[in-house]
Amino acid sequence: MDYEEMIEPQAVKIEPERPLKKFFQDTLELLTEPTRFFSGRFNDFTLNQALVFCVLIHWLSSFLEWMTRVVKHESLLDGFVKIREQLETIDLWKGIAPQILPGSSSLSHVPSWTMELASVAIDPFRTLIGLVMSTFAIWVGATLLIQKKEDQDPVSFSNLLKMIAFTSSAPHLVGSLLGFLPLNLGTFIGILYVVIVEMVALSVRYKISKLRAFAVTTLPSLVITGLGMCFVGVLIALFLGIVGAILK
Repeated sequence: MDYEEMIEPQAVKIEPERPLKKFFQDTLELLTEPTRFFSGRFNDFTLNQALVFCVLIHWLSSFLEWMTRVVKHESLLDGFVKIREQLETIDLWKGIAPQILPGSSSLSHVPSWTMELASVAIDPFRTLIGLVMSTFAIWVGATLLIQKKEDQDPVSFSNLLKMIAFTSSAPHLVGSLLGFLPLNLGTFIGILYVVIVEMVALSVRYKISKLRAFAVTTLPSLVITGLGMCFVGVLIALFLGIVGAILK
C-alpha cells in the first residue's frame, strides 16, 4: 500500500457565514467600491433581500439622525416652529400660518419623544414609498435613454427597483453620519453620493457611459419634480383663494 493511500483525508471545517458581519461588509463595499459590488456581489441578492437591506440601512440612518438631534439639543418638533416663523415673515401668510401650524406654546405640551418614536415607526413605509417613486423616475429615464443589449440587465421596473434599493440606502447613511455638519452639508453630500453611486450602478449593469447614466438619473427626476411643483403651486393658489374668500 502506498504511503499516500495510508493518509486519511482530513475534513475541512467551513465556518458558517455571519449575517451581521456580511451585512456590514456589503455596506462597506457598496460605499467604497460600488463598481466591484454591482459587478459581483449584486448578483447574489434577490429583490426581497435588497428591499430588506434598504429598510435596515434607512432605519440605521434614522437612528443616527436622532442621535445627532440629541447632541444638538433639537427635535423634529422644532421644524414646525421654524416653518411657522418663516411663514409669518411673509405678509400673505401672516393670518394663515397660525391656523395651519401650531405654535411653540402648543408644541411644548407634546413630548418630543412621541414625534421621534412616530418617525422611527413609519420609517420603513416612508422608505418603501420613496424607493418606488425614485425607481419610477429612473425607469422612465432608462426606458427612453438606454438601448437594449444582450449582455446587460433587462430594463424592467423590478430590476431597477433592486438596484435603487442599494444605491439609495448606503449612500444615505453617509448623509446621516455627517449630520453634524453646519448648513445641512451632510444632507447635500449624501444626495451627491446617491447620484454618484446610481451612475456607477447604471454604467455597470447596463453598459452605458457615465454621462448617459447621469442623464438617466437626473433628467426624469427634474421633469417629475417640476411637474409636481406646478401641481402643488396650483393647489396652494386654490387654497389661498378659498381661505381669502372665507376671511373676507
